Amino acid sequence: MSNKINRIVELAIDLDEWDDDELFDDLGVNTVSLVDEPAIGVDFMYFSQQEFIDPRPGEDQDTFLDRCMGDSKMVSEYPDQDQRFAVCNSYYENFDYKFQSYNDYPEAARNNARRALEWAEENGWGDCGTGVGKARANQLANGENISRDTIARMASFKRHEQHKDVPYSEGCGGLMWDAWGGSAGINWAISKLKEIEEMRDHYQFRLDDEQRICTGPLMIPNKMIIRVDHAGDPYYVYFSKKTIRKMAEKFLKVNNQHNTDIMHNKMVVTTNTLVESWITESRLHDKSYSYGFRVPEGTWMVSYKINDDDTWDKIKRRELKGFSLDGPFIQKINENASNEALLKKIKDILNNVDEE
Repeated sequence: MSNKINRIVELAIDLDEWDDDELFDDLGVNTVSLVDEPAIGVDFMYFSQQEFIDPRPGEDQDTFLDRCMGDSKMVSEYPDQDQRFAVCNSYYENFDYKFQSYNDYPEAARNNARRALEWAEENGWGDCGTGVGKARANQLANGENISRDTIARMASFKRHEQHKDVPYSEGCGGLMWDAWGGSAGINWAISKLKEIEEMRDHYQFRLDDEQRICTGPLMIPNKMIIRVDHAGDPYYVYFSKKTIRKMAEKFLKVNNQHNTDIMHNKMVVTTNTLVESWITESRLHDKSYSYGFRVPEGTWMVSYKINDDDTWDKIKRRELKGFSLDGPFIQKINENASNEALLKKIKDILNNVDEE
């Protein structure tokens, strides 16, 4: 079991070096699943939402492992105890390696945190702050990546702004304000949190209430997805633009377009109707932009008319928010992504879709 990610796997539905397409007849998208979260994940080469249990602040490894091993979702997804232990243990050990984390807070926020730490090192913290606040100061001062939840806590610290001008030597207000990044850091956190939430919303359904149609991205090209294998080792998977286009064409060719289920429950129905399927040709000039989506070129977009009343009610109640895929794929391992520096470079390239 490794503590580092050293594998990138491209998923495909054929191999360019093979001319016999019949070998790959069974590969591709079988079903579109309506799910509660539109994040894309892979499990046993079938697309599904893989959920993890987050370590809580200050939770030690043994406590986390007990909670993770007994979690009903983890038991369902990993019924073998040894496998489940490997996954839980690996996730705890890799938790500080934030795959969706951020360090673009301003230099002024780092300087504020450093100033608070330097003063506390010389004079002590006294009764000021908690372990969380002190840890946050160290994270910011060191320029470390911080998670969305940490950013939310920074933003909520705005409620203490009225004490920000209290001198360090006269109370805790100014000291702890700077420990959390000061005005520069907290204002950044408020703005960043809004940006993150808006980006999340970009990948959810758009609804036409009158016609009962939901629209959204079904597959996004070069989107790095973190997975955990049977040994508990994390790795990345992604689909190329070329593969996505092939999948979209084959999906219609084999007449799977009306197969849908809910939360990958395998209870496939054909009552819901695919009314649109297209590959985006431009980020700004594609019709997906008019729906409010900011997706990269090569994204597979779909619109489904939901004829089933119960399913539509779940969508309206926001219990179902996006699309996911179900189907078998080939793994093409990128053997050149074996060192951390190159892996980071590849990850940056593949994730630049959010910056185009």
